[in-house]
Amino acid sequence: MDPPNPKKIASLLDKVPSLKTLASGNASVLVGATFGRAIVRFGSNLVLTRVLAPQDFGVMVVLNAVLTSFQMISDTGARAFIIRDDDGEELEVVNTVRTIMIVRGLIIAALIAGFAPQIAGLMGKPELTSAFLVMALVPAFEGCISMRVHLVTRARRQRVNEMFELAVFAFTALLSFVLALWLRNYWAFVYAAIATAAVKFVCTEIFYERVPYRFTLNTAVLRRMWSFSSYVFLASIFALVANQTDKVIVGSRMPLDIAGVYGMAMSLTMIFTNLANNFARRVFFADAAASVREKGKVPEAYYGNLQKLRFLLFFICGGCLTFGVTFFDLFFDDRYALAGQIFAVSAIGSIIRIYASPAQAFLVATGYSKAALIASILKLCHIVIFAPLLFGLYGLMGLVVAVATVEVWAVLFLYFKLMRFGVFSLKEEGYGWVVIAIGAATGFVGSVVVRFFMNLWGL
Repeated sequence: MDPPNPKKIASLLDKVPSLKTLASGNASVLVGATFGRAIVRFGSNLVLTRVLAPQDFGVMVVLNAVLTSFQMISDTGARAFIIRDDDGEELEVVNTVRTIMIVRGLIIAALIAGFAPQIAGLMGKPELTSAFLVMALVPAFEGCISMRVHLVTRARRQRVNEMFELAVFAFTALLSFVLALWLRNYWAFVYAAIATAAVKFVCTEIFYERVPYRFTLNTAVLRRMWSFSSYVFLASIFALVANQTDKVIVGSRMPLDIAGVYGMAMSLTMIFTNLANNFARRVFFADAAASVREKGKVPEAYYGNLQKLRFLLFFICGGCLTFGVTFFDLFFDDRYALAGQIFAVSAIGSIIRIYASPAQAFLVATGYSKAALIASILKLCHIVIFAPLLFGLYGLMGLVVAVATVEVWAVLFLYFKLMRFGVFSLKEEGYGWVVIAIGAATGFVGSVVVRFFMNLWGL
């Protein structure tokens, strides 16, 4: 086989399977894959709560809070840069970005491993020092994942990545279950996380068309990347505080069993939030960025397929508001009763995120990268003020309310900017409010009916 052109690797994208036999497009596969992950996550949680204790889930809340914090504070904006840059397919650009990602992953791993006792002590869980040491392998593997994943997104063939991630997610769930049956403690989650990161690295090298790699640090690319990503970097630092404050507070101030209940509720809530985020970042952002690259203008249509997806999510989240408590009472034991309340209130945050994510992705794709920074500053101000205030007044549920409303000010700002771009429609937004109300009404009726039969059958 002839080696790829040293300047361009765009031709490799044509070899990616279209998967038309599985779905008609990126959005369809994204929705299908997300609901596939939702089913796997629900089934996995349902089984694992019978095998492991809430404390085991709490340990992962603490570990993931620290790991995510390191990842966010060192965010280079590589994914967005590869997708948005005019020369993002050039081999020199790809190798420079991948070199940065590899070095970043190794540095994060070294910091977590080197300061594991201090980190565990700061989190108030010194007994987790060994767990932090082992979890340091995760960012090391993740940093080595091929840039091919982002190039596929750039080519607007995200459906390939979605099917790959669904397979990896199913593998993680199965491995977690097997390890949980064997170990009967939180180490099952730790080993599964490491195995998943390693499998993703290996599989992106094997199953994706390979991109030749050599250590590269092109100064021109670095300057261009920093010019684009500087706002993303600052936004990530602010978002770190805004998005991780609740996990840090719960992980350090609450017993591990309460942290586990909190993590369980949030993991299920994030199913719908992640769908909105993934659509915005992987499909909507790529389409808008391509429109700017190819046509040199701001996309005229903001709603379109976005609205169809939002209606589905609005209906589901509206139902979670009124059915959430009943859902947990029906499927989980009494140890997770509090999770139902957290899940229901957190649905408010999911609804707000469904508004915020596409708006921010649209603005960044069209060149207004400051949108992410300003939105993060607004979230930071909210969480700094309301998280300690509501936590002090009302405890855990006060913190949940503060987190659920963290993006309300950011949404107001983002929609003001959408108006300036001339793409905002009050009529289209009004339809969304109606769908939320219908979902909430449906959830209320469903809750009444289910509780009637639960009482009738003594459940």
